[in-house]
Amino acid sequence: MNTGAEGPGRIQDVLPLATLQEGLLFHSVKDEVDLDVYTVQNVFEFTRRVDATALRAAADALLRRHPALRAGFMHEGVERPVQFVPESVPAAWNETDLSDLPVVEARRRLDHLRVAQRERRFDLARPPLIRHVLVHLPEGRDVLLLTFHHIVMDGWSGELYNAELMDLYLRGGDDSGLPEPRPYRDYLVWLSRQDRRSSVEAWRSALDGVDEGTLISAGEGGDTTIMPRTVDGIVDPALADRLTTLARELGVTPNTLFLTAWGLALRSHTGGDDIVFGSTVSGRPPEIDGVDSIVGVFFNTVPVRVRVRPAETVRDLLVRIQGEQADLLAHHHVGLADIQGAVGGRRLFDTLYVQRNIPRDDERYRDVRERTGLESVTGNDATHYPLTFVVQPGDELRLSLAHRTDVVSAETARELYDRVTRLLEGIADRPDAPVSALDPLDVRTREACLALGEGRRLALPDTTPAALFEASAARAPERVALVTREERLTFAELDERAERLARLLADLGVGPEARVAIALHRSADWVVTLFAVLKLGAAYVPLDLEHPAARLGHMIADSAPLVTVTTARAAEHLPDEAEGDGRRLYLDDPATRADLRWVDLTVPRPPVEHRPDHLAYVIFTSGSTGRPKGVETPYQGLVNMLVNHRAEIFDPVVAEQGDRVMRVAHTVSFSFDMSWEELLWLIDGHEVHLMDEELRRDSAALVSYCAEHDIDVVNVTPSYCGQLLDDGLLGDTTGREERHRPPLVLLGGEAVTPTVWDRLRDTDGVLGYNLYGPTEYTINTLGGGTGDSATPTVGRPIANTDVRVLDTSLRPVAPGVPGELYVTGVGLARGYTARPDLTAERFVADPYGAPGARMYRTGDLVRWDEEGLIDYLGRIDDQVKIRGVRIEPGEVVSALEEHPDVVQAAVTVREDTPGLKRLIGYLVPGTGKGIDTDALRRELRDSLPDAMVPAVLVTLDRLPLTVNGKLDHAALPAPAHQGAAGRPPRDDVDRALADDFAAVLGLPEGDDNPVTLDDDFFDLGGHSLLAMRLVGRVRKRTGQRLRAGDLIAAPTVARLRDYLESPRREDLLAPILRLREGGRRRPLFCLHPAAGLSWSYAGLAPYVDRERPLVGVQFPGLREDDLPPTMDALVERYARLIRTVQPSGPYHLVGWSFGGQIAHGLATLLQSEGERVDFLGMLDTYPTDSEPVRRAGGAMTEDEAEQEALDFLLSGARRDLPSWLTPPYRRADVVEFLRDGDGVWSDFDAETIERVVRARVYTNEVMYRADYRVFRGDLHFFSAVARRDPGSGITAELWKEYVDGRVIDTPVDHHHDDLTGPAALAVIGPVLDRALRGEHG
Repeated sequence: MNTGAEGPGRIQDVLPLATLQEGLLFHSVKDEVDLDVYTVQNVFEFTRRVDATALRAAADALLRRHPALRAGFMHEGVERPVQFVPESVPAAWNETDLSDLPVVEARRRLDHLRVAQRERRFDLARPPLIRHVLVHLPEGRDVLLLTFHHIVMDGWSGELYNAELMDLYLRGGDDSGLPEPRPYRDYLVWLSRQDRRSSVEAWRSALDGVDEGTLISAGEGGDTTIMPRTVDGIVDPALADRLTTLARELGVTPNTLFLTAWGLALRSHTGGDDIVFGSTVSGRPPEIDGVDSIVGVFFNTVPVRVRVRPAETVRDLLVRIQGEQADLLAHHHVGLADIQGAVGGRRLFDTLYVQRNIPRDDERYRDVRERTGLESVTGNDATHYPLTFVVQPGDELRLSLAHRTDVVSAETARELYDRVTRLLEGIADRPDAPVSALDPLDVRTREACLALGEGRRLALPDTTPAALFEASAARAPERVALVTREERLTFAELDERAERLARLLADLGVGPEARVAIALHRSADWVVTLFAVLKLGAAYVPLDLEHPAARLGHMIADSAPLVTVTTARAAEHLPDEAEGDGRRLYLDDPATRADLRWVDLTVPRPPVEHRPDHLAYVIFTSGSTGRPKGVETPYQGLVNMLVNHRAEIFDPVVAEQGDRVMRVAHTVSFSFDMSWEELLWLIDGHEVHLMDEELRRDSAALVSYCAEHDIDVVNVTPSYCGQLLDDGLLGDTTGREERHRPPLVLLGGEAVTPTVWDRLRDTDGVLGYNLYGPTEYTINTLGGGTGDSATPTVGRPIANTDVRVLDTSLRPVAPGVPGELYVTGVGLARGYTARPDLTAERFVADPYGAPGARMYRTGDLVRWDEEGLIDYLGRIDDQVKIRGVRIEPGEVVSALEEHPDVVQAAVTVREDTPGLKRLIGYLVPGTGKGIDTDALRRELRDSLPDAMVPAVLVTLDRLPLTVNGKLDHAALPAPAHQGAAGRPPRDDVDRALADDFAAVLGLPEGDDNPVTLDDDFFDLGGHSLLAMRLVGRVRKRTGQRLRAGDLIAAPTVARLRDYLESPRREDLLAPILRLREGGRRRPLFCLHPAAGLSWSYAGLAPYVDRERPLVGVQFPGLREDDLPPTMDALVERYARLIRTVQPSGPYHLVGWSFGGQIAHGLATLLQSEGERVDFLGMLDTYPTDSEPVRRAGGAMTEDEAEQEALDFLLSGARRDLPSWLTPPYRRADVVEFLRDGDGVWSDFDAETIERVVRARVYTNEVMYRADYRVFRGDLHFFSAVARRDPGSGITAELWKEYVDGRVIDTPVDHHHDDLTGPAALAVIGPVLDRALRGEHG
């Protein structure tokens, strides 16, 4: 028995929407097909039969008494959304009798019915938005499933509804003795009278300074619809008592303690100190008498801001937050869209905090239980947020954390939950401690994080770099040590020249702790001078002759060199000599040359006391004040660096090359500590080729030199490496060109792009090795190679080096959480020369080291990955943000460089117009290639969140590099189109759309309209409510169907026009339907079920690795009349189709129902043609030639197939069927019903719907004439076990005859028809993803 409203009838009232109703309506209409998570369900369990007539009468009475429960909602064709209240609406009522079934089967059926009701969407324009299903179970028990949309009732009202439903039930539905309830309309009137402007201003002030939202999901991931999983528990009563006592002592609410703990837990997860999350507030104004008894939607979601000041006491933090929240109480009615609009329109949060205070009369509840047999009432609701933390006070204090599994893993959710309880314990126990003392991590996690940062301990030899060099010279004096354009020096020759100069410098007083400035052009003399200084245990100071004389003057003044070694030509770049600058030694001076010749090398040089802690060099880096700062580095770090490199790089690479001498290209400026990489090879006995200034900067010439001289090791920045690769450093991309390629490419100085990393990793015989290190730690701190990680990494700490990834409280952060990198160990610099203040600021006490130990604060943002490697994220003080969203430049660069015609890319944020920050991309096309930048931007939207798509793409011949080979951001040119003015409208169609934008945004229309083709609706101040208004306006003007979700995907005039003019309807029926694009893995091809459509596989997206595209393969008969006569011919057609997407294997295939038949046939066909099929998945389909399947009935009749197809179409409508539409269905009736609704089928004509019916009839026929081959590999199977007769013999085992590998069966407790529904995919999706990743266990 099923009844429901046939239509709204006479309208009693039309009202505006309350604050949160607007948001709920937006989330419902932006995607009218997928799961609506704001569908709420309460389950009433009775121990005895209920009076169904009385219960139904009670439901009818509730609708009569509370107009808000009769409301429907409209947003099309109106200036702004409204709710309409019909004079009367009968309750939606259904009864299902399962009493004749065994208890276990009845409970299983009940669970499926409950899930089906929860997953079935409401049509918000067709009230009532409440459904009642009364289920009769065995043993005289009844269950009432009450399902409603949150847009008509909040949680408080839901409890009022439950209580009143039972009261009215006991009265037989007679409400004559009950007081007249106050109408929800009164609240809406109150709401309309509030001073919105002053309230918005209060929120603007409260959120002032929030630079970015606190987001845990990538892009717009917070908007995906998926039912969450929950972690929950009861707080220890003793802790709950301590928290209550503390709250009372401080004069704050217990809620303040809980939301503070949640904010601190989010801080530990995101790494930020300015945390914002959403909080639901009751929204019931005390000014309205009897407000607590009104049924409707009052609650609202508002931001809560928790600013963490590590030195502040916990007590002061709680009092401050209580005060900040109290100041906003009067403004809780303001909508989130208005609040976000007041702070620039950015997303502020994607997590939610809820304190669930619900009215409960325990004595009354006991009375109802006794009189009705009501045993329990359980609720089930959700939000669209990736994380929802719920506090539920009561006799027990219950905490729960709901998490969307596509964003937050069960393990992470459990850890976050535990962190909250840990923080609550800390708050209760140490209110007077500083906030920095609250540690959210457990001891095991904290110690594990610190252990990750410990480099292995290697013994350091009691020697010096100079002594190691001299040992190499003694071992192989005639071996070539140094090659320049002009000279070729053996180790003996280089050692002799360095020794002669060392003695000359010693005569000038040079020794340990003395400083020698080197002001020379790149030449053998530079290396000679360096080793001369090292021999004396002194320190060298490199002076870059390309720097301005004034800057060099600062460097000389700060470092106070005893001697400056130069030449007459080089000295032209130096400032005039000043008092205190020391002596200048000119190597080209005839007197100096004579002195060098007359040095008597037969007389031993007096030994010097050379300790490891003596100063080795002073290298200057840019200072924040503009004045360079000199980093003082002792010798012990150089020795440690050589010991590490021998173990990690030199020995493995040399052994791989047959223990031969390596030829090393020196390309790095000597003023950069990275220049030591090549010198360490020289010290260890290898041959170094010193490139002069011209050659080292000419990438094509350098590549030619490397090929001509069989260079083995190249050390460059990643930016320069990209140019070298483009010029053929590793040969051509085909691998056909036979030429020497360097077996080792060292990278350093800046972040590595995935494109460079992938090219090095994928080239046979080549190792890429990334070395990271601030100048303040000798040369390198971290290192990792392409053999360690599939993605760019800076690796692990080098030998005798420890690193810490810490938050602002100097506490370790968990893996995956951004934190600042601190480094310590034997390579730590002394500090900054002549800058004690700056030294104290950056070289700080190490709380995890020995007493007196120091660590260097790098200012770099990093995180530990799952493999114990460090990912470099950028500079803390130079974060790239657009619309408040932190951008990962490397991710954008990687997406740009995936285009086949782009060889290099860079991105930066420019503010060429004050207040307008834009992400700009720069591209270097391949030789002879042209790039359509507009088309490329459209492609990027398939793989990147909108905020990460560059506003403008600029093509360049080369990326500009600094003198040190790093990307020169300052030299990147401004785009040709300056300012906020984008492209003007091109024609009347553009102008009409621009006027639509302007009208809803309150901007001038017509000739004064400022909206351009490229202005983003949401950047202009648009929000969810305005989006619905814009969609309604465009629909009304054009007659074209448009959803709010479409505007999110196409938020500019140009993109929205493209969308409106694209063949969207035909695309949904195309043989190849791209369900999710982007990603680096091979696609998963999803074969359609019997109805011919693969849309339902889109529900796999939250579960399957985001790097794997999802491609639907659909029935060609949805478009064509000519159908293959056999299953084999159909499979061949599909093989041609998938090859248009992926020309060759390995392939990954999955199919549900008839699609499983196609998947198996396709897999065996591809294998017979020599292709690899790495994955075959099947959802509940069986060999049709098997005896159990034949015995179960075999092929349907044509009429049966038609009825099944019509039932499939009706189920897709997701709304109640009218009383006149009952089985057996007539095609014409189904078409009429579908066309009259708002579902996906309303877009399609009768002919298309007929083709879906034809698909079912055709597939039913050919499936039972299939011939099977044997698949070579494992089959991953998913059996629908709900309502399956265990004695039928129909199991996954039937496939063993046609599979030579394992049949890995996962039982799914759902019906066959529901396998691609949200509940079933929550089981299938994670298992499928693990199987695709190769994790079968």
